[in-house]
Amino acid sequence: MTEVGFHTLRHTSASLLISQGTPITAVAGILGHASTRMTLDVYGHLYEDDASKYVDRLGDSLFNSGTDKERTNVILVRQKTSI
Repeated sequence: MTEVGFHTLRHTSASLLISQGTPITAVAGILGHASTRMTLDVYGHLYEDDASKYVDRLGDSLFNSGTDKERTNVILVRQKTSI
C-alpha cells in the first residue's frame, strides 16, 4: 500500500467537498483558510466545469425547458407595453 501524506488527504477531502456542492465558504472554514480567496486560489480549477452547468440551468429556467424544481425560484417577467 502506498503511503499517503496529510496534505494529500486534505486536498482529497476538499476536492470531495467541492464535488458534492459544498459552498466555498464552508470549504474554506473546514480547511481553516483565512478567506475564500485562498480556497479559490488552490481549488478554483475544480469549479471550471460548473460554469457551463449553471449557464445551462439559467437557459432552462429562462426558456421553461427545465424541470419544475429548476424553475421554482424564477420570477415571471411580463413585457411592459407602451401606450
